[in-house]
Amino acid sequence: MEALLAGEAAAVEINAEKPRRGFFEVRVRGGATVVSLGPLKRPFGPLRELDLEDVAEDVKAALSK
Repeated sequence: MEALLAGEAAAVEINAEKPRRGFFEVRVRGGATVVSLGPLKRPFGPLRELDLEDVAEDVKAALSK
């Protein structure tokens, strides 16, 4: 994800808060949620199908607000 956002004014934090079990979320400053998946069960199909380039574009859009 960091490589996709290279050059953007973004700081990456991993698990700033205790994560909820079985959830995957991407948030930007102010706590705005860009992606939220869950509860996920193995083998995590929705997470595997997630297009990180699309998520990076959504993060860029959320940061520009």
